[in-house]
Amino acid sequence: MHKNLGKKTFGALVRQLRLSRGDSLREFAKEIGTSANFLSGMETGKLAPAGEEKIKRIAELLGQDKDEMLALAGKVSSDVLEIIQQNPKEMSALLRRLNHASPSRIKNYTTEMVSSDTIEFYPLDTISRENHTAVIGETGSGKSLLTKYLIQSYFEDADIGVYDSDAAPRDWGSMKVIGNKGNYKAIAAGMEKDMKELKHRTVLHGEGKKFGKEIVRVIEEYPSTAAELSEQSEIIGISRDMGLLWLKRLLRRGRKYRIKVFAVAQEFEVNAWKISGEGGLRRAFTVIYLGSTAYQALTLVKDRKYREQLRLLFDSVPHPCLVDVKGRYYPAEIPDLSNFGGSIK
Repeated sequence: MHKNLGKKTFGALVRQLRLSRGDSLREFAKEIGTSANFLSGMETGKLAPAGEEKIKRIAELLGQDKDEMLALAGKVSSDVLEIIQQNPKEMSALLRRLNHASPSRIKNYTTEMVSSDTIEFYPLDTISRENHTAVIGETGSGKSLLTKYLIQSYFEDADIGVYDSDAAPRDWGSMKVIGNKGNYKAIAAGMEKDMKELKHRTVLHGEGKKFGKEIVRVIEEYPSTAAELSEQSEIIGISRDMGLLWLKRLLRRGRKYRIKVFAVAQEFEVNAWKISGEGGLRRAFTVIYLGSTAYQALTLVKDRKYREQLRLLFDSVPHPCLVDVKGRYYPAEIPDLSNFGGSIK
């Protein structure tokens, strides 16, 4: 930035810099493609600044930054306006946030943004090759919608079942929903059947036989569902800890026998999930954090520089997403989910 840029008007600065180059009004006006009378009026403030292209030409001739000169003239570059118009809500929020930052902080953000171009993104299609998946987000974050997208995109030939006591008729599309309308007895029976199938597949594997198609099970609002199951005294003949037993057994051995779990929850906390002290179970999950929980999960990233790069990236996208793969953290790009019954807020 020119040292006098913040103190002079646009016209006065142009005049000062023109004279320092030794150009007459006629000479400089000819170079920028206007008349000497107009240039004189603009420099004295009697006429409004020229249009965008002429201001950019002036900045080029005078060795100034084009955006700074446009701003001094009360204008914004058309390409910047186009960027804002493409994502007006998100870009406006980002600019308002940066408005409170110091010039040095903004400069650091710009530097980090350049280096963030090299950040490795997590490809969502690899979810089919990961062990199990936890999708974490606050209410309204779109965690169930993203889960539906992942399953329909990458597990279309699987035996799919969703344990959701609060499911509405269209929530899961054509997927089989188990336990809606608060039917915890159906959920417990389904989980017991899953564990019997796991045991059956273990036997088949020991006999060298194939054990059929892949099984995908979704558990909504874990660990709340497990807690509700433990309180259902009317369910006879099924363990009160069915939810926890089901989760632990499938986490330990499910993927070996082509059984995958998607756990959908508002938080991922090992104590609440009752898997603390069992690192193998924790690492069995690839954890996807959405929205505000993605920001909160940044505290898990030990590398400060990388953490700040991720924070800057999240500030610039509509749907922040952080993926934890066995302690390694990656951002992920959330696709357009309008064809899957909605969009992530």
